Amino acid sequence: MRLSGDITSEGKEEFKKMLPPDGQTAPVVLDFAGVDYVNSAGLALLIGLVRRCRASGCPVGAVNLSAHYRKIFHMVGLNDYITVFDGEDAARTVLAPENGEGERDA
Repeated sequence: MRLSGDITSEGKEEFKKMLPPDGQTAPVVLDFAGVDYVNSAGLALLIGLVRRCRASGCPVGAVNLSAHYRKIFHMVGLNDYITVFDGEDAARTVLAPENGEGERDA
């Protein structure tokens, strides 16, 4: 999922349209390259995404996360549920179902 602009409550409906369908088990990789700003409501949207994915057994990764947002992910505990990778290829390789990540219990 390529994210862009601000992740806030104002973009909630657009963000929801990007969510994977219920029951999807394929990994979701969030690309933060185009993200300018994430506020607390945006973090809540990300937490909702994680909950939905975990319920389906769908692993979540993030790429192109700035040092600032890596720190915030750590502070709020999102890095416990969203694995941060240096690149999309690494994320897809590690999160691939054949590596066991796609079959985690929620």
